[in-house]
Amino acid sequence: MNIFLATLQEYHNDWEGDNFIRRVGDILTSSSRHFQVDDPNLADVILFLESNRFKSQHDFSCFQKTSLLQQFPHKCFALNYADSPVAFLPGLYVCLPRQSYDPGWTRAIPYPWASPNKELATFNPQLDHPEFKLSFRGSISHPIRQKVLDLMTVHHELGPSSQIQRWFNHTSDEQLAYLQEISNSQFVLCPRGIGTSSYRLYEVLSLGRVPIIISDDWVPPEGVDWNSCSIRIAEGRVGELPSIIDYFISRWPEMSLAAQNVWRSCFRESVLADFLFDQLEALFFSRVPLNDWSYLEDRWRSYSFRRQNQWDLKSKGKRFVSRLRKAN
Repeated sequence: MNIFLATLQEYHNDWEGDNFIRRVGDILTSSSRHFQVDDPNLADVILFLESNRFKSQHDFSCFQKTSLLQQFPHKCFALNYADSPVAFLPGLYVCLPRQSYDPGWTRAIPYPWASPNKELATFNPQLDHPEFKLSFRGSISHPIRQKVLDLMTVHHELGPSSQIQRWFNHTSDEQLAYLQEISNSQFVLCPRGIGTSSYRLYEVLSLGRVPIIISDDWVPPEGVDWNSCSIRIAEGRVGELPSIIDYFISRWPEMSLAAQNVWRSCFRESVLADFLFDQLEALFFSRVPLNDWSYLEDRWRSYSFRRQNQWDLKSKGKRFVSRLRKAN
């Protein structure tokens, strides 16, 4: 599949705009089946790269400024890694909320690049006999994380837990300590944060540990046997974690091995490009309906879309539709 990369806005940070295109272009070079092209007319898909800033109705002015969307609505898709995506265009979404999932319009994906933890690339995990059953360290970016920390405080025999205040500015020592703690744990709690997904889930798999996913709205990427390599519990069942661990503890060796295999076959750097863009290709051939201006108009104005994203698009929608008609 031939892919033309574009952005919806001028960049505000050094990872956006042209740098974002270069970053995803570098990923595409490792694909054996998908290729970047420099001419949108030759592309099967025009892939808009929506940055983490793109998360509210305010940014929909970006759609009104791009001629590509006006010229090629039928082959425009999005790649979005925002914590709270609105999923206006069909495409690939890292933190896709369950209410936005539609197999004819959206696909859930892992993060399209490696963990921000720079120590992970050279870290050698202890693979045989972890000391702890369970661990968690993280910031309180969602109420469920406070419940997790409260439970771990009561059941300290399960393993270590700690609250941290940093986000992506951890020191090298902190990054290394985080990886050592995961490596020394059989199971690692992966509660949602601001977004439904997290880097932690994929870091845990890469180290051959079993993630316990606590995120009711998380949509798992397709093509992975998640039951073999992870445990998923409802946010309302956090209090049952001690008994859940006791139930799964005998299966840990086989689940650990499955976690390593899933990472190697789907998510490591050398295979990730094909995993991502195979999802895009499948969506390209299955999307319903084909995009055109009339459908995008209807989608923008629809009550279900406004309700899904929990903001009133009435006035902005009228202005957008008016501009679409002028463009046509």
